[in-house]
Amino acid sequence: APVVLVIDCKAMGESAAAIAKGFRDYDPEVNFGGVILNRLGSANHERMVREGMDKIGVPVIGAIYRDDRMHSPERHLGLTPVTEIDPTEAINTIREAVEKMVNLDA
Repeated sequence: APVVLVIDCKAMGESAAAIAKGFRDYDPEVNFGGVILNRLGSANHERMVREGMDKIGVPVIGAIYRDDRMHSPERHLGLTPVTEIDPTEAINTIREAVEKMVNLDA
């Protein structure tokens, strides 16, 4: 089965392609299927990151924009336990974004 890399693109442009290239080239036996661009700030940001991926021939399977409703609350020493929060809204928001923005048939 192909491996899809999810890249946190916050504060990144074409340099996200260097990360994808490193993962793709690290082990040629891994079936590297492409990337999902996560936490994009705008359509222009997406275009810039996609240009980098195009330069190295890495398929972009999907692009998910930054949305505060997907945020997991944190404490000083890590994430807040799921028993202390209701993750329903975050999970539904993530599901909707993936259905809309990711090519699940790729």
